[in-house]
Amino acid sequence: MSKKPLSDNEIDDRLKAARAVLGEEHGATVPGETALAAARKALELLSLGLIMAGLKRPDP
Repeated sequence: MSKKPLSDNEIDDRLKAARAVLGEEHGATVPGETALAAARKALELLSLGLIMAGLKRPDP
Protein backbone atom coordinates (compact mmCIF):
# COMPACT_ATOMS: atom_id res chain seq x y z
CA MET A 1 0.00 0.00 0.00
CA SER A 2 1.70 3.17 -1.25
CA LYS A 3 1.11 6.51 0.42
CA LYS A 4 0.80 9.66 -1.65
CA PRO A 5 3.79 12.01 -1.51
CA LEU A 6 3.48 15.07 0.70
CA SER A 7 2.96 18.44 -0.95
CA ASP A 8 5.26 21.33 -0.14
CA ASN A 9 2.48 22.86 1.97
CA GLU A 10 2.06 19.63 3.95
CA ILE A 11 5.81 19.44 4.51
CA ASP A 12 5.89 23.06 5.68
CA ASP A 13 3.00 22.35 8.05
CA ARG A 14 4.94 19.44 9.55
CA LEU A 15 8.10 21.51 9.93
CA LYS A 16 6.13 24.21 11.73
CA ALA A 17 4.42 21.60 13.93
CA ALA A 18 7.80 20.14 14.88
CA ARG A 19 9.00 23.63 15.78
CA ALA A 20 5.88 24.20 17.89
CA VAL A 21 6.51 20.96 19.81
CA LEU A 22 9.88 22.32 20.93
CA GLY A 23 8.13 25.32 22.46
CA GLU A 24 10.05 28.12 24.13
CA GLU A 25 11.26 26.31 27.24
CA HIS A 26 14.96 26.46 28.05
CA GLY A 27 17.32 23.57 28.56
CA ALA A 28 18.56 22.81 32.08
CA THR A 29 22.14 22.54 30.80
CA VAL A 30 24.23 24.43 28.27
CA PRO A 31 24.35 21.42 25.90
CA GLY A 32 20.58 20.99 26.20
CA GLU A 33 19.91 24.67 25.56
CA THR A 34 22.31 24.63 22.62
CA ALA A 35 20.54 21.61 21.12
CA LEU A 36 17.12 23.23 21.51
CA ALA A 37 18.27 26.51 19.97
CA ALA A 38 19.91 24.72 17.04
CA ALA A 39 16.84 22.55 16.43
CA ARG A 40 14.52 25.56 16.47
CA LYS A 41 16.71 27.48 14.05
CA ALA A 42 17.16 24.47 11.75
CA LEU A 43 13.41 23.88 11.50
CA GLU A 44 12.78 27.57 10.80
CA LEU A 45 15.47 27.64 8.10
CA LEU A 46 14.18 24.46 6.47
CA SER A 47 10.70 25.98 6.31
CA LEU A 48 12.01 29.23 4.83
CA GLY A 49 14.16 27.32 2.33
CA LEU A 50 11.17 25.31 1.17
CA ILE A 51 9.16 28.51 0.70
CA MET A 52 12.01 30.22 -1.19
CA ALA A 53 12.49 27.19 -3.45
CA GLY A 54 8.80 27.31 -4.31
CA LEU A 55 9.00 31.00 -5.18
CA LYS A 56 11.97 30.44 -7.48
CA ARG A 57 10.42 27.45 -9.26
CA PRO A 58 9.60 28.33 -12.89
CA ASP A 59 6.02 27.96 -14.04
CA PRO A 60 5.42 24.70 -15.99
